[in-house]
Amino acid sequence: MEQIEASIKVVAVFQDGMMRPHLFNWEDRTYKVTDLHSYYQTKEGRAVIYNWTVSASGNTYALQWNNQTLAWQLVGVDEVPEPQSTQSWRRYQKA
Repeated sequence: MEQIEASIKVVAVFQDGMMRPHLFNWEDRTYKVTDLHSYYQTKEGRAVIYNWTVSASGNTYALQWNNQTLAWQLVGVDEVPEPQSTQSWRRYQKA
């Protein structure tokens, strides 16, 4: 997974006593979370950091929320590569 540190905006839902990301906005694009793969908490001093690994738009993303700063972060992305023919066509279009 490629490491990223980007501030993001998130729409979260509270379900069964747990907060879950539903949508997030990164680089002016909105992603709908389709699957939740993992969830865990870590501590940094007094802050509790909530961590999710989710799927959206065919890729896997690692999201974090800090309960002290109330800030959301995108901390990782694992993108599925495009088929080779599509990549070649895009390079041709840019030439």
